[in-house]
Amino acid sequence: MNLTSVCQSYDLRPNDFLNLASTNRTLITVAKRLGQLPENLVVKKEGRWGGGTWIHPKLAVAAGRWVSEDFEYWCDETTKSIIDGKKMLVDPASATASPRP
Repeated sequence: MNLTSVCQSYDLRPNDFLNLASTNRTLITVAKRLGQLPENLVVKKEGRWGGGTWIHPKLAVAAGRWVSEDFEYWCDETTKSIIDGKKMLVDPASATASPRP
């Protein structure tokens, strides 16, 4: 995910997200689950054309929650609905909806 592009839309800087203690904890957790090093989940390129910061897709929700309170609220409400059994999860392999076990 192009973190630079997302941040520009909200007048934010990628380093502000990457320097958060919570982001560091998330990076470590995701990297461990994927069998990667945390630094492999972030790519920074210098330059006016083609430069920017990209993050692994598994970090996209954390970044989205950071840039937008509306998105953060939506994530919380959607998660609560799934936990409460009010939303169905779709199994992409079978493309059928099933309630969360």
